[in-house]
Amino acid sequence: MHAYKTVWKIIYPSVYSLIRNREEAEDIMQDSIIKGFSRLEDLNDPDKYMGWQKQICLREALTRLRSRKGSISLIEDIAEEETEEPNVDLSMIDERMIQNHIDKLPEGYRLIIQLHLIEGMKHEEIAIATGIGASTSRSQYSRAIQRLKKELLQQYAGQF
Repeated sequence: MHAYKTVWKIIYPSVYSLIRNREEAEDIMQDSIIKGFSRLEDLNDPDKYMGWQKQICLREALTRLRSRKGSISLIEDIAEEETEEPNVDLSMIDERMIQNHIDKLPEGYRLIIQLHLIEGMKHEEIAIATGIGASTSRSQYSRAIQRLKKELLQQYAGQF
């Protein structure tokens, strides 16, 4: 029971941040942990259990996202305006404020930032998990970061 609670505590926030629905995230966790425990013989290195279990949970979350919408929409048609960026040190912005801005991004952008920046997945892994190309993942990530930076700069310009 201790291992179950530890896995839940560490992985649930990542699943919830992708799914955005408490009940569905809990279902995913329950199903994925059972799946992981039933496939322990497939794990070659017990020291890598947590990362292995997290991948099972994240893959299940992405599968549920695809089934919910039919596909994960990652391409956003956004007209990017060229603006002169004020000289702002983004490292001075509180991490919670940055997360709030990430949460407000379009789903495709938010998903790519979550998977690459926060979960540490490589673009090739994101491509496999979402059904897009690795180059699409990279370009979406770049656009998402540009948009996030633009929004942060607009909100916090002159405060630092």
